[in-house]
Amino acid sequence: MYDFSGTCVVVTGASEGIGLALGRAFAEQGAAVVAIGREPGRLARATAALGPQAMAIAVDLARPEAAEIVGERLAAAGREPAILINNAGIARFAPLAESTAELLDHHLNLNLRTPFLLSRQLLPGLVRQRGSILNLSSYFARRMLPERPAAAYAASKGGIEALTRALAFELGPQGVRVNAIAPGTVETPLVRENLAQLTSAAQARFAQQVPQLYPLQRLGQPADICGAALFLASPAAAWISGVVLAVDGGLTTH
Repeated sequence: MYDFSGTCVVVTGASEGIGLALGRAFAEQGAAVVAIGREPGRLARATAALGPQAMAIAVDLARPEAAEIVGERLAAAGREPAILINNAGIARFAPLAESTAELLDHHLNLNLRTPFLLSRQLLPGLVRQRGSILNLSSYFARRMLPERPAAAYAASKGGIEALTRALAFELGPQGVRVNAIAPGTVETPLVRENLAQLTSAAQARFAQQVPQLYPLQRLGQPADICGAALFLASPAAAWISGVVLAVDGGLTTH
């Protein structure tokens, strides 16, 4: 589909779910994938499926020094990324009255601060490579669902969309494109964990609502995000920057 041979692609949150699917998709198109995750064992198993060019960096991206650690390890390995995919994130749903400052800080730190700092850390190489940044947002930046109060999560994803546009405006003259994908509900371990915390009645209601919420009649799979990511990172999208592309089965059409 696309040729990413010789291209270094950094994917955060690559141990499972959308991040792992993205890593596989780019590796299948020839990319040398750098997979970043928090748990060394799970990350190593995931990276083994990404081919001989793959590299793993085990680091907790919530740590203040995480971006510098990533930069140092890439430099030590002689790798200069042309594509940065900011996928790692957290999603916890709680009513405002039950939301703590710590909950908000955790969302803003991992979902917004980390992409900001990683983009800054890797910027010199991205400029040299005339590369691109791809951020993962969510439909929760623009649309809410019943029984899923999401103030902290929605605030962080609204922030990542604003950051995408701001960086596209700032970095375009330097040859770096910045875009985002806003998925609908994708069946990942994180989503399954969140749904499991609902009451059985709420779970049943959600299952009944899926055909009404999604014109394509189903939830997404991690692989559903890959085509859009490959396109936006490729030369086929050379004149596209500052876009937030909804990949949501039609959810945000109503």
